[in-house]
Amino acid sequence: MNSEHPLATAIVTYAKKFVEDKENPAWPEAQDFISITGNGVKAIVQNKEIIVGNKSLMLEQNIAIPAGAEDILAQAEGMAQTGILVSIDREVAGVLAISDPL
Repeated sequence: MNSEHPLATAIVTYAKKFVEDKENPAWPEAQDFISITGNGVKAIVQNKEIIVGNKSLMLEQNIAIPAGAEDILAQAEGMAQTGILVSIDREVAGVLAISDPL
């Protein structure tokens, strides 16, 4: 929510489709938000360290990337998509694949 990056905006816009109360979405507040140019973002949300970004950011933060996540990233790249990793408390919790068709 705090990032102005186009990919972040796309993710938040998509996530809002799954909120039950669209008029008053209950988004937890991010504390200590840091944008890491060209790599991703980092923040504390509900007392958990959340890092969302590319593979380079995860490796820079010493976060191990499981083989399954590596496979999903490779598949995304093979389909000309941008692969984004999500870590919660320094463990990869998910992979997002984003495309920007013409």
